[in-house]
Amino acid sequence: MNKHIIRFVALTLALAALTFGAVTTFAADAPPANERAASNVEVTLEQITERILQMENRDRVVALLDRLVDNDRITQGQANQILKAWDDAHPDWKPLIERLTDRILQMENRDRVVALLDRLVDNDRITQGQANQILKAWDDAHPDWKPLIERLTDRILQMENRDRVVALQDRLVDNDRITQGQANQILKAWDDAHPGWTPPVSTG
Repeated sequence: MNKHIIRFVALTLALAALTFGAVTTFAADAPPANERAASNVEVTLEQITERILQMENRDRVVALLDRLVDNDRITQGQANQILKAWDDAHPDWKPLIERLTDRILQMENRDRVVALLDRLVDNDRITQGQANQILKAWDDAHPDWKPLIERLTDRILQMENRDRVVALQDRLVDNDRITQGQANQILKAWDDAHPGWTPPVSTG
């Protein structure tokens, strides 16, 4: 009985020694805790950088990096490095206000420009001040543009037949392109510009 107990205790001690030796060996081979932490930070930083480089909007990149710095996920220096890498990978990127200006300058109708800018301001995409700047840039780029009523007046004044003028204006009023009051003003301008006009003599 005592021999079995002694043998069991000896076996237990031997296993304990082997286990301790294995743990000691693993601990000796494993990197120090600070190196493991640094390795984890490095992997996380690489993943963050890879994700951010796939983003298309620099404003959102900056906002994300600010949150990561505030949450101690990365340092400000690392954020600066990631932002520089993003800039290098997106050399043609422009802020929203510049992209909008480029797009709007290509539009041909000032009325539509004003309507678009109003929607952007209402949706808090741009400020009223920015809208005013874009509209001024459009006006500078389109010095000869005239409102619809002026363009119509110029076109109609070149017409030679009053009956056709009236018919055209009726269509424009029916299609809500101009009001009846505007049609009356244009017709008056036409009459003033053609004081000697008489209806053609019917041959029928």
